[in-house]
Amino acid sequence: MTSHMRKRSLPPRRFTKPSFSYLIEKKRDGGEFTQEEIRYIIDSTLDGEMPQHQLAALLMAIYFRHMSAQETAILTEEMMLSGEVIDLSHIAKPKIDNLLDGGVGDKTALVLVPLAMASGVVVPMMCGAEQEYAINTLDQLGAIPGFKGIQTIPHFVEQLGQIGGAIVAQVPDLAPADAKFYELRKDTGTIPSLP
Repeated sequence: MTSHMRKRSLPPRRFTKPSFSYLIEKKRDGGEFTQEEIRYIIDSTLDGEMPQHQLAALLMAIYFRHMSAQETAILTEEMMLSGEVIDLSHIAKPKIDNLLDGGVGDKTALVLVPLAMASGVVVPMMCGAEQEYAINTLDQLGAIPGFKGIQTIPHFVEQLGQIGGAIVAQVPDLAPADAKFYELRKDTGTIPSLP
């Protein structure tokens, strides 16, 4: 583990595990998940305890019933903490990322990243599995001689510190829960769900 990464270390809590059916029904009926329930969903997804058909049902319930801002914030944090986390605190400048939504000929990142960097904002961008299009941002940039879309974490952090931006392929150790959710969301038609 490099000095720029850390593992999730949360104190154990007393938590009675609900059934997956209960969680699906709770969201189906408009209920709000607790932090412990969201953590349980993430952990159960990562270790394969939650069956795919129940996770698919849960994703569909979230799609139709949405999540509150607090649930969404907790889910985002739990997904981030599901794997390694890159520490960029030593870079004092503000940092942003551009969420790529795919699209035919997506050109947003190719314009936004250099503009943000020129404005003094650091752009640590990692591209995961994009939607069903033949050419994604990394494919487009791969046409530039010398472009390296796959980098080690130390090189990624070094590049951010030196030039203020990087567009690279997502590392499997970072947010593995997000990758699992995204693949199933593609299969269940729930990609448009903002939470």
